[in-house]
Amino acid sequence: MKRNTFVLLATAQDYREYMSKVTRLKGSLNRSLDDTNIIRMLESVRCIGVSRAVVVLKTDYFGVKDGLYLLDGQHLTAAINQMTDKELYANNTNFCVIEVSLDNLKEMSDHIIKMNTTAKNWGLENFLNHFVELGVEAYTILHEIYHDTKKDLNGLVDAYVGSSSRVGFKAGDFKILKEQGDETLDFYARALQAGMVGTIASFKGTVRFCNKFKNFNKGKMLVAIKRNVDYYFVKGKGFDRKYFQTNLEKDATFLKENKK
Repeated sequence: MKRNTFVLLATAQDYREYMSKVTRLKGSLNRSLDDTNIIRMLESVRCIGVSRAVVVLKTDYFGVKDGLYLLDGQHLTAAINQMTDKELYANNTNFCVIEVSLDNLKEMSDHIIKMNTTAKNWGLENFLNHFVELGVEAYTILHEIYHDTKKDLNGLVDAYVGSSSRVGFKAGDFKILKEQGDETLDFYARALQAGMVGTIASFKGTVRFCNKFKNFNKGKMLVAIKRNVDYYFVKGKGFDRKYFQTNLEKDATFLKENKK
């Protein structure tokens, strides 16, 4: 059961002593630290003091009774660790920590995701790694595809979701359309052989095209690309999705003849 407790600490020494008991969560539950963000945070704290609360997870889940784990504020904490007590206390009369008590990994997951919709948003790879760590099968399958193919993750998610909506993916409700996604990747590989220039834009554009025109005949489309690649792809610039789709959509006869 979730419960928030506000912990007020009177001095910099008390604050530092409390934070010395707090450890970072393993794996994808915390972002990687960014040195530039730490430097900026250090400058801010030295100028105006600590102006926000660090959020700490209090749980027995990881095998330690009432264990304390950093949930939000890791760059602030890293900056504080580089300061003396005198520097830290210069602009603060007291310090605040929010302890969040959670009972299981799913609750932690939901809490972290909700925090990252109001703070610096997670990228798709953060969400992917997060749900892989929770053992969700669909994300594990996509994770393997991502590392095997080295393709752009945005395009891969669209291919295996079947649309450009990422709401379900970010909420942990990803239902992988394995066969459809595999067909799209196969079509892209064959389009490259037919003359398409391999870029991130060409991959994402092909995925969106396949999602929009699910019933087109891929074999005939590949023949058309090979016969006149410049009709669908801007010469010298590789793939341009709008150019590609505009030419296909205005060619109503082509679409009608090539639907299954």
